[in-house]
Amino acid sequence: MINSASCKLLGVATRPVGTKGKLQLKLEKSSNAGLLIIGNPVFFLLNGLLVPFIIEDVHSSGNNATIKLEFVDAIEDSERLCNNPVYVEKTKRQKAGRIKTGDDNELEGYSVSDLNYGFAGIVTQISYIPENPLLVLNKEGKEYLIPAHDDFIVSIDDKNKIILIHMPDGFFEIF
Repeated sequence: MINSASCKLLGVATRPVGTKGKLQLKLEKSSNAGLLIIGNPVFFLLNGLLVPFIIEDVHSSGNNATIKLEFVDAIEDSERLCNNPVYVEKTKRQKAGRIKTGDDNELEGYSVSDLNYGFAGIVTQISYIPENPLLVLNKEGKEYLIPAHDDFIVSIDDKNKIILIHMPDGFFEIF
């Protein structure tokens, strides 16, 4: 059983969207939609217990996100989840620290996308500079260096081989 100490509050389910079970989430200021990854669970606090639901689809805009969950297929199902806190598991989202080890290049071939910029490139290697590891990306035959730091890496989806990052405004304009 998962407990709230191993989770991070993401936001609150505010209302159903449409009639097919989608939900709108109001995200906490300290959270972002990048923590919502298709195929991964979110946890709703229901009757004092954290209940997992697998994400089927995600769309975000500002401080809101619309999600579709497995087995939540009607408006009645989504209404039951409204006004409940939504959590994500901390350990599932904080994988960036493994890049600092230098043991292997297990992230080679992963696609990297920025929350604002979009597709940034494919990881060709990791440059292990002490205290500053870098993801070496290839995009359209050009090489780019992205800091592999927890502050910039939102999530690493091993199943789909996708790294989601959130770089400061203007970062990609220098390329």
